[in-house]
Amino acid sequence: METKLFSSEYENIKEKHYPVGLKQELDKVSTLFIEQAYNVFSYCGDIGISFSLRIPLPTRGTFNNVDIREVEPVFIRIKHDLWRQQAPKVYSDRRDFPMSKLSHMNPVWKNSPPSFCLHRGSINEWYAEHTLTEYIERIREWLRDASADRLIKLGQGDEFEITRIENSIGYIVYDYEEFNNHALNGEESFRFIMYEISKDSLLEKENKSYSIKSNGILAKDKYEEAKQFFEELSKEIKVTFGILLYPKMDFVSTDYFGEMPEKYSDLIEFCNRIDINIEKAINEYLSLGFNFLKGIPITIAIRRPRKLIGYKYNVEFLNFVVLNSLENNSVELSINGDSTVSMLSNRKPVTLELSKFLSNSELADTNKTLVFGCGAVGSKLIMHLARGGLNNIVVVDDDKLSPHNLVRHALFSRSVGKNKGEAIKKEIDDIYKADHDFKFDIIEKKGEEFLEKFESKDYQVERIIDSTASHVFQNYISDHRRISKHVYRCEIAWNGNIGILKKEGKERSPRLDDLTIQLYDRAVEDDYLANWLKQYYDNIKSGGFEFEEINVGASCNSETVRMSDDIISLHTALFSLGIKELEESERGFIYLTKRLNEHGSKKLLTEKIEFGKVMERWFDNDRSWQLRISEESYSYLSQQLFENIPNETGGLLLGRIDFKRKIIYVTRVIDAPEDSVKKPYCFKRGVKDIPEILEKVRKRTGNMIDFVGEWHTHPGKDGSLSIVDKQAIKELRKSLDRIPYPTFILVVTTKKLHPYIFGQ
Repeated sequence: METKLFSSEYENIKEKHYPVGLKQELDKVSTLFIEQAYNVFSYCGDIGISFSLRIPLPTRGTFNNVDIREVEPVFIRIKHDLWRQQAPKVYSDRRDFPMSKLSHMNPVWKNSPPSFCLHRGSINEWYAEHTLTEYIERIREWLRDASADRLIKLGQGDEFEITRIENSIGYIVYDYEEFNNHALNGEESFRFIMYEISKDSLLEKENKSYSIKSNGILAKDKYEEAKQFFEELSKEIKVTFGILLYPKMDFVSTDYFGEMPEKYSDLIEFCNRIDINIEKAINEYLSLGFNFLKGIPITIAIRRPRKLIGYKYNVEFLNFVVLNSLENNSVELSINGDSTVSMLSNRKPVTLELSKFLSNSELADTNKTLVFGCGAVGSKLIMHLARGGLNNIVVVDDDKLSPHNLVRHALFSRSVGKNKGEAIKKEIDDIYKADHDFKFDIIEKKGEEFLEKFESKDYQVERIIDSTASHVFQNYISDHRRISKHVYRCEIAWNGNIGILKKEGKERSPRLDDLTIQLYDRAVEDDYLANWLKQYYDNIKSGGFEFEEINVGASCNSETVRMSDDIISLHTALFSLGIKELEESERGFIYLTKRLNEHGSKKLLTEKIEFGKVMERWFDNDRSWQLRISEESYSYLSQQLFENIPNETGGLLLGRIDFKRKIIYVTRVIDAPEDSVKKPYCFKRGVKDIPEILEKVRKRTGNMIDFVGEWHTHPGKDGSLSIVDKQAIKELRKSLDRIPYPTFILVVTTKKLHPYIFGQ
């Protein structure tokens, strides 16, 4: 009997209610679907799109006979208004999908569709540089890898992947090693923990988030003493008690957890599957009167067959809070089975010693300095600028400080759980509390949300600094027309070996995205940059994903990111100096820092690379596409036109294409090969040395720079395409249509450039 699909339970959406452009996009990608069939339906306030994919299974069968099938029904979930910007979420459409046998699953509530994790970092960051077609291909690759036990990244195959935590409502802080040592104790099955509530919360059901920190595991003979201590301690800080549960020594779980409990009865069932008696622990907890607050933090230790990825031990901890609804029968208190259960992310307790940097600044501060992102780089850069006397700083960040951030962040431990901007404002306000003219403001919003209604004149902004480490946000700033006088972006790449400060030119020419592409192009001549990009490309070939390693930006929102505080401090200090040095220039710049390894010792090299203006041209035959080319390249093309009069000449254009934003960046002009034919009314490009040139550029830039189009001149004529041009385009399309890849033709006349695009 055919398996009933999750998507069959939802109401279809009529085509007229699709978001603008969705139908055309689905028709384009439907070639990947079996029989090109798909179904669009309403799903939990969003849009679901179901289809089936053919999966290339291993010739000798799936690994351990895992039930991955040659035809797999799946569906994706998209936001109605943000489907182009935000990555879809992908689910199996099968109710019997083997989620407990597969790693790299996003946990879901019981009886919900199994959710695939397609990317180890931010899927939105990956999607910012990819198309929906590539996303669908990634789903197919994920299922193929699942069938062959290749979901765990190369080099980690001998380690066990931990459960991915989605939709946690807060975090729980404890000493992992202390909890691990108790989990190895085979004589007991649970212990009680005293927790300090980091935020002002009573663990009420309506609270959206909170954080708690362990104050230690209670000895069994100290329970009454702990209660008395609690009553005294609670007068100063909020505390509560929790439970640490662990199975018998000989129990090891090999299952992955694709489903998570949503209510207390589900949690009991979950614990029974891993040989843990939670009811016994809860009954004793209630009998001791530890239920002071409406919420019981519960940590479950689970022994795994191998060491966990990113940890020293083989014990995994899952953390929950039971927002309990108590029932009082004639004998004892108990918890209602429908009581809500939510997940908590666990954090390690850390200590931080703040390194103080002193810097001097002559930056103008009559108007505001708008800083997006108050993470590791942003917080230190703000501190450098503020300690240098810069006034009128405004921080835009909606994130809260996690304990592990303290290893690399400029803030202190007392700021844990607070908004980063608010916390850093307090620190800097304390520095300047005697100065009544000092101004520092925060905007607790996402950068994208803030920019939607941003007008620089309304905020009187002198400069904008992007320290978000987000490719998505860089695109938002680049595409924003109403921006400030000075625009900067700070990044750290290649494991801390490269620091990149970008500064836009006057009137936003060049922009941040132009500078990014020019930096990739510079690797053609720069061995150090070439090694960086080559390593990134090799990572893709060995099983990594694009942009996973190319840029860190110190967005170290993970306990497994390895980058020390001194490296980030080094780069951010140079960013601060670079901003001061570059402020007065009207040109675009990249202030590049390289940590070189020469003869076994590190050498620091800084370069100030200057870039001229960039020309914007809308395509003659498609105004939705934009060409961005430097004035230097335009001058060179004009020079070639006049040097070859009366003959036409031409060549290749190298750069990068942003398909989603419909932008072609040209970074490099290749002259006509020696075997080309140049005539007054005709140019036929040769091929001599072209393969070698393209191979060199691709290799040295990690495929970030590639062939994007062709150019030729029309001396004494207008920029319209000739009959010969159209025939050449027709022939070229026969090859490029199979990729698919657009045909970009640039016609150079004595007056201006005429770009054309076909097959986009």
